Amino acid sequence: MTGYSRHKLLTISALSIVNATPLNVKSTVASTAPPTSKRNAASNLLAFEESDTWIPRIDEYHKCTGANIRLQYVVGGEDSMADALIADVGLNNKEDTGEGIYDAYIVQAPWLPPVYMGLKSLSQYIKENDEYIKFTDINQASRSAVSFDGEVRALPLDADYIAMGWRQDVFTKHAEEYKEKYNEELKVPTTM
Repeated sequence: MTGYSRHKLLTISALSIVNATPLNVKSTVASTAPPTSKRNAASNLLAFEESDTWIPRIDEYHKCTGANIRLQYVVGGEDSMADALIADVGLNNKEDTGEGIYDAYIVQAPWLPPVYMGLKSLSQYIKENDEYIKFTDINQASRSAVSFDGEVRALPLDADYIAMGWRQDVFTKHAEEYKEKYNEELKVPTTM
């Protein structure tokens, strides 16, 4: 592709700037707000799940910047997003892959590792705009999920946490039986 820059700006459940084939998209939604500046840039955004909450945000962004955002959803939702992301951004170390259709994605962080090299590093931008972005206020796990080779490749929008707990009364109740059967103490695992 002539003039195509493989490095796109990435903004995750994560907002990411990357690329997918038009055959994998549906429900185009465009901002209807009138242009308020001469910039009138246009961007294509692909998301894996439909949500009406994006429309007012896109309209507000348009009012502030004059930019027009075209929002499309991946057919198949979350189950199809990883493939759409690879198809559009291209795989790491494979410069000849990736369609380069989309400017940004709303994706899950686990989908980034195969494509992160095709995403623009945001580290310098974050550093220069720390008073607005406040990247270090984001929890460490979320920051790590979007950072590769020391560079930030996406901005987390939200985070999902999975917690594991156990009932101590069940441990206590079965401790002796476990020790007799396995000849060792019943302990909480330190790894999974």
